[in-house]
Amino acid sequence: MADKRDVFMQAKTRRKKPTIVKSIREINDPVKGLDPLVNIETSILILGTFPGQDSLTKSEYYADSSNRFWPTISDILGIYETDYNIKAQCLLDSGIGMWDIFAYVQRKGSSDRGIEKGLYCDIIGFLIQHRHIKHIAFNGKNAHDWLQQDMPDVFKEYSCKRLQSTSGNNGHFNHGEDWKNYFEQKVQ
Repeated sequence: MADKRDVFMQAKTRRKKPTIVKSIREINDPVKGLDPLVNIETSILILGTFPGQDSLTKSEYYADSSNRFWPTISDILGIYETDYNIKAQCLLDSGIGMWDIFAYVQRKGSSDRGIEKGLYCDIIGFLIQHRHIKHIAFNGKNAHDWLQQDMPDVFKEYSCKRLQSTSGNNGHFNHGEDWKNYFEQKVQ
């Protein structure tokens, strides 16, 4: 049985869900996310929470050098390029796309912890338009849990899997073992 101190520490480190808004007008100094990276071959959609500042500045998913996404997915798919556009195309050629759950946020800093308000992307509308997407892999607990709470129908209609966050802030990263297991089953 966990002692009171362990329970307190777990509660203290749990991520607080941002206020979900219905309109961009409800966000002070809104920050816009990146467009989805998909094509007609995409069958797996990786959903994160919202791009970090480096990603927004460069208009590239997972641009922060401390994020483990590109090293992890590159190892799985055998992508040995450093150019973002080539890596992104290799991902698409493998049937994998990327997007985030929030279209706009009000945020202090660059991490999920700093998100105070969020306006969801039209995930359901997007998936209806992209019927070729069959699987959703969530990059981390926040994207998974927040979307599951607010859009449970997505989890009824699609094969969804929460994977460990590749963020450099994740001190419990398992060297991408769950990512490897998942994508080795899904990508032929």
